[in-house]
Amino acid sequence: MKKKQTIKALLVTCITDHKQDFYRLAFSYVKNQDDALDIIQESIKKALDELPSHYKTIIILRFFEDLKIEEIAEITGENMNTVKTRLYRALKLMRIQLTKEDLS
Repeated sequence: MKKKQTIKALLVTCITDHKQDFYRLAFSYVKNQDDALDIIQESIKKALDELPSHYKTIIILRFFEDLKIEEIAEITGENMNTVKTRLYRALKLMRIQLTKEDLS
């Protein structure tokens, strides 16, 4: 249970650590809250799209479909340790991608 909370916390931290920076930058261009939030969502989607498909699948199943690690393992035909490893690596790659976007 603790690993599940840690994984979710990593993704949330990755996004929330940079949310103010993303929002300020987006808002400075569009001067509209809704449009700025749309831009932020697109940045997250872009980072997700740049992941290899096996990482992207696990992120989508875990955080968008809210499936458990066991369920993801069953769906993908992988063992649970492989799913956990791919989830951690995917989160790390997304964090790197979002940080790169923040710095550009």
